[in-house]
Amino acid sequence: MAKMRATLDIILTYVSDIDKLVIDMQEIKTGVQGLQRNIDAEYTEKLLAWLSPLEPQKRHQDIKATRIENTGNWILHSSQFQSWVKGETSDRSGEVLGCYGEPAG
Repeated sequence: MAKMRATLDIILTYVSDIDKLVIDMQEIKTGVQGLQRNIDAEYTEKLLAWLSPLEPQKRHQDIKATRIENTGNWILHSSQFQSWVKGETSDRSGEVLGCYGEPAG
């Protein structure tokens, strides 16, 4: 009986050790996944910078900061624009709004 008890204690110790190892492995997996997300985010950021070194969002913010209030509102209130918005054109060309000219930046 004592020998069975000793064997059971050894088995319970192994089970406890295995449980601890499983928890440790889960923590390692979580850590690795976090590192992978960071690597993916860094890679994506570098790839986007390589694809578009012009930084369009920064350029947009810079231009927006110098914008004068109500600039361009005249077009929003023009009869041609209002007709386009309401779909009141006589031909199908009213489905597309095309603006052309020199950029102001």
